[in-house]
Amino acid sequence: MSLNESLSPRFPVPAASFGRVKQLDSVATAVFFIWLGISVLMRIGWPWSLFGAGLIMIGHQAALWRLGEKMDGFRLVCGAVLLFVAVWGLLGMTWP
Repeated sequence: MSLNESLSPRFPVPAASFGRVKQLDSVATAVFFIWLGISVLMRIGWPWSLFGAGLIMIGHQAALWRLGEKMDGFRLVCGAVLLFVAVWGLLGMTWP
């Protein structure tokens, strides 16, 4: 068995689908870092920063779902947790 055969996936991924997912991942990462820079430079506070980051993460997963691609459960849960913590902070609730 050659090295290329051992590294190739058992179930080939269509090239068009892989390119689309990779491009969407790149756009989501760029938007995340742009949002991070804006929120730090404008000092908008932790709740709004986390809210924006959570929306970006969930929006990315929603776009993957809409395109019929496989979603990443970890990023989806992270986005939901960020949104929960952000709403908690925006409502001014304290930790028990």
